[in-house]
Amino acid sequence: MGRPRRIIQTQYPYHITTRTNNKTFRFNKKLIINIFAETLNRAINKYNVKVFHFILMANHYHMIIQTSEENLHRFQQYVNSRVSMKFNKREKMSGHLWGERYRSTILSTDEHYLRCIRYLYLNPVRAGEVDTPDLWSNSTFQFHAFGKAAKINVKGDQFFIVIAENKNINYNYCESFLNLFLDLTDMELELKIKLRHPFYGPVRFIEEMSVKYCLR
Repeated sequence: MGRPRRIIQTQYPYHITTRTNNKTFRFNKKLIINIFAETLNRAINKYNVKVFHFILMANHYHMIIQTSEENLHRFQQYVNSRVSMKFNKREKMSGHLWGERYRSTILSTDEHYLRCIRYLYLNPVRAGEVDTPDLWSNSTFQFHAFGKAAKINVKGDQFFIVIAENKNINYNYCESFLNLFLDLTDMELELKIKLRHPFYGPVRFIEEMSVKYCLR
């Protein structure tokens, strides 16, 4: 069986994730975020991509992006190959950094999109690394919650945007948003499974996207 066809489009945002080879814990040093930041910023400018949300865990990363050209595959190839090359050089390692190819899920821009953001930022909490998302430094949460400058050229989207100079307002909004489904572990597990599929959204959205991209 061949690989499923990559769906390239510009209308809706993507959830992107990639894991290290054999899911080994590689990214356990804070300086690694600099490699991602430098690489992503170059890729953002080169391929005209907007990065809305990003988080780096010990053996994988997640991000929510939107492309303005049909070049997701080129953007991701650039990011993963450059990160791998720079990481191996800095760590004096060789061989494959990444395992299976990156996963991309097209998101509807409704509450399903918000669930995906919540799932992304609660990763380190679920993993037992921190008690609250704002304590995890290798993400763009502090940009959205506190208006803190980010190393990555991140954009505010229509749901998460720096809404005021008063940082307490931003944080209270983000905290309330994340706590909304914090205890619904069944939903988190369900979402983890659904983000392995090409589309995530209401039934009508999935049906329309399937007809448009998969039945031709």
